[in-house]
Amino acid sequence: FGSHAVAVAWAVALLLSAPPEPQPGVDLGELMRVGGLTLGLACHPASLDQVFSYCGAFLQRRYGSRFSVSRHPIVMRTRGLGASTSSSPGGGLSPAAEGEPTISMMLLEEFLGRVMRANSDPKRPSLVMLLNFDASVAHMVGSTEKEAESSHWAVLASYDPGRQVVLVADTEPKKYGRLWGVPLDCLHAALMGKGFLLVAQSSVVTPELLTGRRSVSPK
Repeated sequence: FGSHAVAVAWAVALLLSAPPEPQPGVDLGELMRVGGLTLGLACHPASLDQVFSYCGAFLQRRYGSRFSVSRHPIVMRTRGLGASTSSSPGGGLSPAAEGEPTISMMLLEEFLGRVMRANSDPKRPSLVMLLNFDASVAHMVGSTEKEAESSHWAVLASYDPGRQVVLVADTEPKKYGRLWGVPLDCLHAALMGKGFLLVAQSSVVTPELLTGRRSVSPK
């Protein structure tokens, strides 16, 4: 199976370990039956939009409103690019000036911090970040034309803001290692043209969480 299918199944299993009571995780067969994930897509690399689509369908059909997923693409803003934002239904593009990334490195760090704060008890997570990135760039060996590496999926494990190092839990441990660290700037570069999904218990979802931006109280 592709790394994306493993990442989605992993995210759901993590969220199901949270209160009110732990439940069995989801197997990949159920993801295909309920989410409409085809065998062809399950066995090949998938884009951010494709994974967002079948993950959202699976969560809605299987768990109703208990869980939600939002999409956060990181692309360079160009003239004529739509002005939708990550706070709109289903996520989308964050506001950015032309020639700038839709999610800057600073804003990505804010997202990482919010995920960490939402999961104060790592054994009972309420929010999971699924990273879609170029594995070769993340491992600092240059870009690649191999589709599986250029659209790899993994799960955020933790973030050290003092060192600005992201700890990644990989879906392909034999190839990349079970856990590995990557500098924030390097991960941001690897996410370019792709992005991340936030899979969450609906009770923790707020507009601030979806945008990564702090709310400002009116004076």
